Amino acid sequence: GVAVPHDEAEDGYDTVEWVASLPYVNGRVGMWGGSYLATTQLTAASLAPPHLVAIAPSSSYASRYDMVY
Repeated sequence: GVAVPHDEAEDGYDTVEWVASLPYVNGRVGMWGGSYLATTQLTAASLAPPHLVAIAPSSSYASRYDMVY
């Protein structure tokens, strides 16, 4: 694919749903980690993918607005 800024939420949603569709996955997807200040997890979860059952950000920020601006 092509990296497009500000498409993290849609890309995360699509990735969660793709992982859930794999034949060896029970349909329940979780995300864990702290890279990119947990933006990947938080933005994916903001669109509520039906198969995303948990996220566990290990580092993040208190305010995305303050972090960006």
